[in-house]
Amino acid sequence: MTLTPTPIRAVPELRPVAIVVENELAARPQRGLAEADVVYEVVTEFNLTRFVAVFTDRTADLVGPIRSARAYHASIAAEYGAILRSLPRRADGARRGWREQDL
Repeated sequence: MTLTPTPIRAVPELRPVAIVVENELAARPQRGLAEADVVYEVVTEFNLTRFVAVFTDRTADLVGPIRSARAYHASIAAEYGAILRSLPRRADGARRGWREQDL
């Protein structure tokens, strides 16, 4: 598994963006968390946690590594009216990264 940060740009005139970021030891240091307006650390399963970085007024050139979302991540995003960005899985289990133009 490759844990690679992905470029992200939040546009202040548009809706906020919430991004699910890995918190596994191998993923450190993460990118973009310091630029987020708010960062939540939430338990994902067992003793694993992930961050939800919310960008409302600020932007980051790079955020990641991005991970898959759970329903409660969407609830956090909804508190800010944010678009939730996470890493979807394909049917074969492979990960797909986000390119800046996807946003």
